Amino acid sequence: MRYSRGSFLITADGDIPLLRHVRNSRFVSHQQLFELLQYDARVSSRGTFNWRMQRLLKTRHIEKLEAVFWQGSSVYTITQDGLVELESQGEFAIALHSRTRQMPDRTQVFHALELNAIRLSLARNALLVSWQSQVEICSTNMTSGAPYQKDYDALVKVWIGSEVREFALEYERSLKSAKQYEKVRAALEAERRVGCVLYLTPDFDLLFAILFQLAPISKRLGFATARSFREQLLRMSNRLRGDVFDLSEEACHRTGDCNLSNLPLHPADLGTDAFEQQITFALLENEGQTLAETAAALERIDQNAFGQCEECQVEIPAARLQALPYARLCIDCARMLERNGIAAERW
Repeated sequence: MRYSRGSFLITADGDIPLLRHVRNSRFVSHQQLFELLQYDARVSSRGTFNWRMQRLLKTRHIEKLEAVFWQGSSVYTITQDGLVELESQGEFAIALHSRTRQMPDRTQVFHALELNAIRLSLARNALLVSWQSQVEICSTNMTSGAPYQKDYDALVKVWIGSEVREFALEYERSLKSAKQYEKVRAALEAERRVGCVLYLTPDFDLLFAILFQLAPISKRLGFATARSFREQLLRMSNRLRGDVFDLSEEACHRTGDCNLSNLPLHPADLGTDAFEQQITFALLENEGQTLAETAAALERIDQNAFGQCEECQVEIPAARLQALPYARLCIDCARMLERNGIAAERW
């Protein structure tokens, strides 16, 4: 289809997913946005992505922050024009809409970028099932008859072996007042929709200060620094080359027992060290699963069945295979099965 010179058309398949990610992230870097769209199988070409970004910047659907960068990459936020466009396509978020007086707070830029980095670390290691942002959670809480007790930074579902586990994520960059933590503790105690809350901080001093403020509490909480959490996930990439034994030895050294069934169900029942132990075991179990899936993908290549969705038999998009080479399902079928509570097929 041809359009007149100077005309601009927002596409449902290309522009809307991009604008949705920018809105829900509040702030996102150029590289982060490209990777998020890659994992959603919405983009495969860097050139096409860059072209689309230039169009949306030129029409002021998104805005580039001046003198703000994340690992050398420009940072973007949504504009009111971008929100209007999303809403015209049925993508309305009551917590951040076109008539809101409070657009994303610039003081929260690096808070948002760190959350994006955590999300991508989980996605890169095939642990992430779903991620619900604060914008989405807040919108749900404003309309639901059974809201969450807090507007969490994210609600996350991850793979632990062949099972899906859910937790609420809170990333704290600064310490609140004692009165504020009294309210937080009361909200966490009253929470019934989420079984576990993971607190991540930039450093150990803040981590232990928050732990002190929230204790005593019966709610199951996990604590870790954001850096150690991401690094442990990233180290998994090197172990995928076959050195599973080292990780197993590390987990056994910590507990004196190599039985995975002894892994505690919730991250911080025994404190920060126990939480790190669970992550270690989870990565070990997930790593073995990933190696098995890779071997199965090689077998499908031999059988000329590689790249075909096992559920609907259509061709899996190249962008999804580029992000997850051992994918068994197209993104639509994977989401459908996850919504129906079917967790047996990981990909």
